[in-house]
Amino acid sequence: MDTIDIRLILGRPLDEQKIKYIKENIKWISKLGYKENKCSFVISFPKFFYPINNAYLVETQREVDMVLHDVIRIFENYHIQEAYTKRIDYPFTFNMPEGRTFNSYFELFRLVGIIKKANPAGNSKYYGSIVRDEKETVIFTNTTNTNNFSKRVMIYNQAIKIKESKASSYEDTINKFPNLERRMRIEIAFKEEVNILDGKSLRLDLGKIKRKYASYLANGIFNKRSIDEGIKIQIENLNRCLEEKYPGNIKWKNLMMNKIIDPGQVISSDIFNAAIKKTNLSERGKQSSRKALRDTASETEMVYENIGKDLNEIMMAILEQSRKI
Repeated sequence: MDTIDIRLILGRPLDEQKIKYIKENIKWISKLGYKENKCSFVISFPKFFYPINNAYLVETQREVDMVLHDVIRIFENYHIQEAYTKRIDYPFTFNMPEGRTFNSYFELFRLVGIIKKANPAGNSKYYGSIVRDEKETVIFTNTTNTNNFSKRVMIYNQAIKIKESKASSYEDTINKFPNLERRMRIEIAFKEEVNILDGKSLRLDLGKIKRKYASYLANGIFNKRSIDEGIKIQIENLNRCLEEKYPGNIKWKNLMMNKIIDPGQVISSDIFNAAIKKTNLSERGKQSSRKALRDTASETEMVYENIGKDLNEIMMAILEQSRKI
């Protein structure tokens, strides 16, 4: 669990002393708003256990219940009448293998973005460092305005995000969570109203949230059938591009380095090799083309991996996490 945006209707208004106490002492509650007997705030479940940032992974129902029990304790003298969420964020994580970086998965994300472009109601964006020429965050939403969404998937390099926002505490965080630098965070946000008041307790069904969000990924941006079809189209497009524009002796390295290929073309080892096989190049020409891909990857520090394999590994990790309570 990551965060929830919560609304409470209380039996009586919050007094100034309680407001001051929450703002100064409860580090896992933010954006506190209040008017008469209503209040709203954001709960960070990770910060309940590790107040510095969101590096702690809240993965069990017991941990979620601990946080919600403390919310009841904080507001016990105000007699909660209603409690419901306005937004629930849950993060899945994928531990990238040694030698891989977040940047090396970008062609997969780009393919997802190209597939989503066919849906006029959705949108995708990415952010990164110009200096490092490195992608850091990719966002997919179900609306054209990525800020005004009802469903959003944000995938990012968590280590870089923490380092840039909390540089002074980064060393402590890495010592506590040594796999952080290999962690890809896949954060799903649903804006929806969910009643969480159960008698005198607050209740969120973590298992239900995990299964729902994993299903949203599997049937949405990481849908295997859509990705496979997207890969097939990319192979056909690349093959056609090569045969129409560059028949005969192709200077592969120049082609790759200068991105002469259609800018809408996704380049990965599986797409590239399949497209090369369909050309009329000699075996020597095919070997030269593969060497050009390796050389380009080395010189640009871009890793052209197997998109189909990457997708399967990420989805397997997500589905495994969704089954853990």
